Amino acid sequence: MSTNVALKMAVFSSGRLQIEIAKACRIHETRLSKIIRGHVDPTPKEKLRLAIELGVTPDVLFVSPGDESLVEPDDVDNVDQPTLPFRRKAAVAP
Repeated sequence: MSTNVALKMAVFSSGRLQIEIAKACRIHETRLSKIIRGHVDPTPKEKLRLAIELGVTPDVLFVSPGDESLVEPDDVDNVDQPTLPFRRKAAVAP
């Protein structure tokens, strides 16, 4: 399985910490991390909770196996902001 880029970007774009999203969805933080990294499949209930919390529909976050071409990993590289951190780092004064 591969990283769920759509879910990762939705969590990042929300401006909230991954643990905050996990708690709001009643999902353990470790499980959410595994869902994002593609190590486990979310249950239908988890898909719905995440979608509601992130303000989208489940089909936006969870692409069907036949539709994987809709989200290209290269798309992440073209984003101006960092894609991996789930916490925003404080600005450091020069």
